[in-house]
Amino acid sequence: MYVLDNELMNNFSNLLKVKKAIFAMLFVLGYTLSNEAVAQNCVAFYGATGEPPSGLTLDLCAPNPGLVILDATVISGTATAYTWSSGISGSTTSAFSTGVYTVTVSSFGAPLACVLDFIVTSHPNPIPTLAGNDTAFCAGDSIALSSPTGYTAYIWSDNVTTDDSLLVYAAGTYTVTVTDAFGCLGSDSIAVIQDTLPVPNPGAAVSQCVGDSATFDAGVGFSTYLWSNTDTTQMVSTDIAGVYDVTVTDSNSCSGASQFTFTNYTIPIVNIGADDSLCKGSSKLLDAGIGFNSYLWSDGSIGQTASFSSTSNPWVEVSDGNNCLASDTMHLEINQLPIINLGADDTICASQTYNLNAGNPGGSIASYIWSTGSNNQTISIGANPGLVSDILTVYSVTVTDVNGCVGADTLELATYIIPVPVVGNDTSYCTGDPFSLILDPGIFASYAWSTGAITSTISIGAVPMSYQVTVTDARGCTNDDGLVVTQNAIPTPNLGPDDSYCQGSSFTKILNPGLFDAYLWSDNSSGQILGVSTAGTYGVTVTDANGCSNIDDIIITENATPDVDLGQNVFYCEDVPVNHMFDATTLLTGGGFNFLWNTTETSGVIIATTFGTFTVVVTDQLTNCFATSSVDVIPMEKASPELGDDGLVCQGELVRLDPNVSISGYNYTWSTGATTSTISVFETGLYWVRLDAANGTCIGLTDTVYFSPGVLPVVELGSDQYVCEGQNVTLLNGSTPFPGSTYTWQDGSAAFSFKATETGIYDVEVSNECGSVVDQVYLEFQDCSNFYFPSAFTPNADGRNDIFYPKTDQEFSEYGFWVYDRWGVLMFKTNEPNFGWDGKVDGEYAIIGTYVWRISYVSSYQEFGERVEKSGEFILIR
Repeated sequence: MYVLDNELMNNFSNLLKVKKAIFAMLFVLGYTLSNEAVAQNCVAFYGATGEPPSGLTLDLCAPNPGLVILDATVISGTATAYTWSSGISGSTTSAFSTGVYTVTVSSFGAPLACVLDFIVTSHPNPIPTLAGNDTAFCAGDSIALSSPTGYTAYIWSDNVTTDDSLLVYAAGTYTVTVTDAFGCLGSDSIAVIQDTLPVPNPGAAVSQCVGDSATFDAGVGFSTYLWSNTDTTQMVSTDIAGVYDVTVTDSNSCSGASQFTFTNYTIPIVNIGADDSLCKGSSKLLDAGIGFNSYLWSDGSIGQTASFSSTSNPWVEVSDGNNCLASDTMHLEINQLPIINLGADDTICASQTYNLNAGNPGGSIASYIWSTGSNNQTISIGANPGLVSDILTVYSVTVTDVNGCVGADTLELATYIIPVPVVGNDTSYCTGDPFSLILDPGIFASYAWSTGAITSTISIGAVPMSYQVTVTDARGCTNDDGLVVTQNAIPTPNLGPDDSYCQGSSFTKILNPGLFDAYLWSDNSSGQILGVSTAGTYGVTVTDANGCSNIDDIIITENATPDVDLGQNVFYCEDVPVNHMFDATTLLTGGGFNFLWNTTETSGVIIATTFGTFTVVVTDQLTNCFATSSVDVIPMEKASPELGDDGLVCQGELVRLDPNVSISGYNYTWSTGATTSTISVFETGLYWVRLDAANGTCIGLTDTVYFSPGVLPVVELGSDQYVCEGQNVTLLNGSTPFPGSTYTWQDGSAAFSFKATETGIYDVEVSNECGSVVDQVYLEFQDCSNFYFPSAFTPNADGRNDIFYPKTDQEFSEYGFWVYDRWGVLMFKTNEPNFGWDGKVDGEYAIIGTYVWRISYVSSYQEFGERVEKSGEFILIR
């Protein structure tokens, strides 16, 4: 079914389009029969089933039915004539209104016609109503538009949505078109308004000092207010830092929000220190610290620091860059200074000590500092008996009490020098010496001696004891002096017992009498020790630290040593047995000697039978002096002269002969009469050398050598050549090597022959004892595998082009050549290269025309012997 709206009815230009659409969408919905007889007459048109169409009722949409095409072909394809109740002939007709349309259908040859009724009815268009009046929603929200349900199709103005509802996010007019079960269309529209959101404005971010508060106003004209701290008023006050939100609702119930930040500035921190105290007369500098914008002290000063010197409670107030204020107060207390009294000025003798006490009233003193550097409560001024003149010294002390307050006092002390009596140094005398002395200390007010005397001087004798005197001057200062008189024993030097040594032996004796202060030897030397190496009498006088002296002496004697000499070293040829006598008694006189050989023998004469060193020690039985003698029995190494193998003497060559003997001590005699260790010869012949040891041990050692005449080697590589690629070319192949010679080719190889494989210069160096010769040859490898086949030949016996055969530079290990006529009959064949067809068959001239040649061969230059087959055509011409 198809529905036409008013616009299509009023637009005739679209009529044809509508007709085509109606044809395409036509549905037969019902049928009406005129009478039963007619219905029976229609059976012939219904087909084999004998059933009428399913229905002939059609619907139009009201109030404008539009146009419907009625088609009678729905009953049978066998009908040939159609007549409608409107008088129109044809299988179709147009219906513009509701009613009954009758058609009579007949067929050629059919006895009866078939009459059918088409019934056209009308249905109203649907009227969808979008819910609600024109509506509005807040920006950022959405609204749902809905159409009544029950329609078969929905198309909204967005041309996308096909449901019965549409979710809208923007303002505008929205339309929905619906289709009912009859295919009739209806539509409705609604306008949607989008309200703007309210915007509260509580102001910019605010910062205050900690403890201060601020008020924020969201603005007038809103229906409701809600702050993030739950307040619901237009304005809110707070002193708590944080991020605050406010949400407002306007008369349209739209909500808007805003956010602001309230920041607390940190209160500055100032500290001028803990409560403190001051010593009377001092002041304290207080510092509020850096980094503040302003300062105000309790004394009215405005700097970073201020000084206070009296009991008070100083304070300071500071402000920072945010104008936030802070303050601090300190309590200062004044403490009295400590009182110190060292006493009145005083005098002492230099031999006396003196004590000063700074006192410690009430135990309040914390530290002491004396002018001497001491930190003790008391100091002691020591005696200074070495003082050479009176002095006046000022001593001061500074004390600090537990409050840090300081007090001080001074004292002048006069120190008098003490008298200096001098009775002399301690003295002594040696045992047996006379001694006397007068002791005089000098002029003083009074004297007191250890002997009881009170005179200014006393006399002493050779009595060992101590003497002391105390003297007093006019100011009452005293001092003493004394000396000790000692009796000293004489020293006892000791050079030891007399001594002796053997003649010829190394002898040194160190004479040491002991430790004393001075020495005088018999040779007038004055050292503590004396080294002697010869016989004689040696004496020394020593003096000790007390000046006492004494003497001692020693006698040194030289004893004769035995005289023994075994003679010179003895030589034997290394392969000759040793038999030699050694006699150690030949130079000795008298008897009383002991003998000890390194062979453990103890006789004066022994027989040596081995090589080696023989040593004897001869000892005098009386003096124990001994002498040693050694002699070697040395093997003479036997030389082995070696002149080498027989060789050649080349023409003009000088040959050096060397027996290669590294052993010294041999004399040389050559067959030429020469006596040198080596000789040079330039003639052929037999040469010999004889070696004899100069000491007569190894003699008659010989060797010989024979030299034949020698010549330079000969080599010939031949002339330069052109050769075929693949051809086996071996240089010097088949030649005989030159005797005694070596071969070196251009690539360093040393074989006698050389296989050449590519174009180039080849050279060989042949060397023997007489020298070297070089020869070279140039080889060029060419492609010899190409064949030339004439395209025609003229076997007419004129001497030109009379024979047909392939021309090539190649050599063959196998070869075959055939000629056929055009029908494949064999005309000629041969296995001989360069042998061809003369144009005759069985002695008769072959006919003029085209012939075929074939060749089969194995090239001698192919490494693997591959067979090659070729064929072609040529013309025989007379």
